[in-house]
Amino acid sequence: MASPENKMEVDPKALLHELVLAWQHHVPFQTITSIATPHEDRHVPTMPEIKDDILKKMGGCCYQNNVGCYEILRALGFDVSLIACDIKNRNNHPVPIVNNISHPGSQHLVDVGTSGYPTFLPVPLDFDKESPEFHHSYLVYKFVREGDTIIRLHRADCDPAGAQRFGVKDGWYPFMVIHHKNPVEAAHFKVTMEKIYIKVLPSPPFLISPRVSAFPDGRFVCINNTTLLLESEEDPGKVQKTYLKSLDELLDTYARFFPQLPRQLVQTALADANVHLNFDKE
Repeated sequence: MASPENKMEVDPKALLHELVLAWQHHVPFQTITSIATPHEDRHVPTMPEIKDDILKKMGGCCYQNNVGCYEILRALGFDVSLIACDIKNRNNHPVPIVNNISHPGSQHLVDVGTSGYPTFLPVPLDFDKESPEFHHSYLVYKFVREGDTIIRLHRADCDPAGAQRFGVKDGWYPFMVIHHKNPVEAAHFKVTMEKIYIKVLPSPPFLISPRVSAFPDGRFVCINNTTLLLESEEDPGKVQKTYLKSLDELLDTYARFFPQLPRQLVQTALADANVHLNFDKE
């Protein structure tokens, strides 16, 4: 992004939109760094570690991406808060909210850290009961008010795996509960983040499941265990699935799409005792 300070003075809302797109182009969601960390050294990332991972375009899980984004927005001069969201479990997804950018009292949700699910704009939360539908990459989603919270809904036919996990009603499934009225500090997430960065659990699976995803030029690219998911250039919105058949092919695929992740780091993560790779998928 060129001259963000000048853009902040001229059109901060346009700068915010550009930042969201650039982040999802360059900075991935990934579990490789967490898995590759020796078990005895695992911990919730510190602010200096988050800063280093973001500036190197390494990314990380939702905590690194969204807390890092929150700090960058603060440094640029935005009026920004951090809120808690629930994805299946309580308080497990921090998200920045930018305040007062369109008018006094306005709120825009800035989520750059959701695994494999795109949000290509700062989402205005000034709708009455239901937002417009957004079609970003392969996903169609919208937001609805429910009491003091906002629910993010995904259209089920765009993501059958998510629909199976969360349950479908009237063609949509509830992906996230957003507590947009209650600002918190990063320390608010300490207990839930320890489950992601320290404890080896089947859910969330982030210490047993190597995965990385990003949206370069708005196109979905994901390596999930031994599966490559790649959005078609000829048919945007259609995701092609390829099963990788060997460790060398898997490592080469990481190097091709995510060269900022050092090969040795990826090798270390894939060799972890809690990671089980299946190269026999058909």
